[in-house]
Amino acid sequence: MLFPIHIGEKLDLSKFRKQAAHYIGQMQELTYHFYLPDYKAVINIITPIGRTNHLVNVTLYELWRDTANEIIRTTPIVPFLDLRFSESKIIQSIFTNSTRTAYFESNSVTNTVDRICQMIHFLFKINNLKAFL
Repeated sequence: MLFPIHIGEKLDLSKFRKQAAHYIGQMQELTYHFYLPDYKAVINIITPIGRTNHLVNVTLYELWRDTANEIIRTTPIVPFLDLRFSESKIIQSIFTNSTRTAYFESNSVTNTVDRICQMIHFLFKINNLKAFL
């Protein structure tokens, strides 16, 4: 099941927290697309049938928009090599090597939701800093 989440000028992840806490473990596969003005995070959560642990895949993209604010191009980000992301502890803990997609396994829904929210919060900060450049 795909859940698009659009984040504007104010970061509010309360709906995601509630929704994810309910659905992780209940559904075999969930995909969240977090859209910020300049970035997109694709998060895929897979729970094998009959298991309580789940695998989380995370891929980040830089977005390019036209004057009508429509997405015209996406570019995958390799956080391990990108200076905007390489110094962040949360990004380093998720992206442990030089690939575009990070993987982590978790036995705790709360821990998974917290890690995702921390990463989205960091992306939100980076996105807002870009406005000052």
